[in-house]
This record gives sequence, C-alpha cells and structure tokens, in this order.
Amino acid sequence: MPQKTHTQATFDNALKAIFAVLKPLGFRKKGANFYRPAEPVSWVVNVQKSQSSERFCCQFTLNLGVFEPKFWLQFYDYQHKNTLPDFPSEAECLIRMRINKLLNHNQLWHEINEQTDPNRLIAHLQNEALSGALTFFERFSSLEKIAWALQNDDSLNVTPVGKLIFYGEHQWQDKAQTEYQNLLKTANPLFLSNLRRYATKYGLNTSD
Repeated sequence: MPQKTHTQATFDNALKAIFAVLKPLGFRKKGANFYRPAEPVSWVVNVQKSQSSERFCCQFTLNLGVFEPKFWLQFYDYQHKNTLPDFPSEAECLIRMRINKLLNHNQLWHEINEQTDPNRLIAHLQNEALSGALTFFERFSSLEKIAWALQNDDSLNVTPVGKLIFYGEHQWQDKAQTEYQNLLKTANPLFLSNLRRYATKYGLNTSD
C-alpha cells in the first residue's frame, strides 16, 4: 500500500480532531460520519469530500443534521420494519445544514494541500465544530424548538413534505393543516396522491 501523502494524513488527522471535540458530547464515529443518539432527537455530523479531491489536494465541508425518529419512520422506512437505523446518515435527517451557510461563509470548502499547516487547520476545525455545529444543535434540543424553527427559519434544508410529517406525527393539527394547504399550492400533480395520503393519515381536511 502506498504511503499516505501529507494531504491524506492531514485529512485523517482532521477527522480525529473533530471527533475529539464531539466524543465527550456522546457522539460515535463511523468513517467520516459522527452520530449522537439522544431523545427526543439525535444529531449527525458528516464530513463530505468534494468529488475533485485527490491524493495531493483535498476539499471538504461539514454537513449537520437533526435526526427525528418519527419523521424517519414515515419517510425513510421503506421496508416497514419499524426499526430505526443504528447509525443514520445526514441525508436522512429532518433538518440539514452546511456549516458555511450556518456561519455565513461564502467559501463552501476547506482545502488541504501539501503546504497545509495541520495544526492551524485542526485548531480552526475544532473551533468551528464547537462554536458552529454545537450552537446549531442546541437550537433543536426539543420538539417545540424544532416546530418553531420549521415555521420561522426559511434557511433550513427540509424535504418538502418533512414539515407536514413532523407536525402530523406530533399531533400539531393546526400546523399540519396549514402546511398541507401550502404544499397544495405548489405540489407537482404526480405528488398529489402522496400528499393526500399523508393528510388522510393525520386527519386533515383534504377538501381543496
């Protein structure tokens, strides 16, 4: 096996440094993914490499996710096993956010090359993970906080039917009804039957 380049070794050490911040908070590590199981919601951090990364130059970013069990069981449990994943991915989360958008940075990717100072990069990442990611997650530490954010924060990355499922599963009927009516205004005709199925499940008024 060829020896790792400075770039590859620095990236591996960056993952270890991020985990050093997250592990005391209850996160587990699997490759470039970190997961903190908790109630009522769990937290996910994903370190995503760009497709252009190679041995001597690597670009990556951090993706954050709020994993909500009832949403997952309705939207992602394709085999209807009613069993939550042991290590959910960021892509399966109800709420998703890239770290640069959270911190209002124009630059999406961190870059590592053969001239990168590992210590400087690690210090920056640990601060970013601590001040950015953890502050973000604290905003979603309860179902009530999530409901408020879904209604008031348009910057959140949520699948179109995600809000409806979340409100319906937690029996916020008024919020679910409002979201259903909003979705009807822009829904693709092919999606309408699916949308009405959710509305019927949650006891909403489907006359339109």
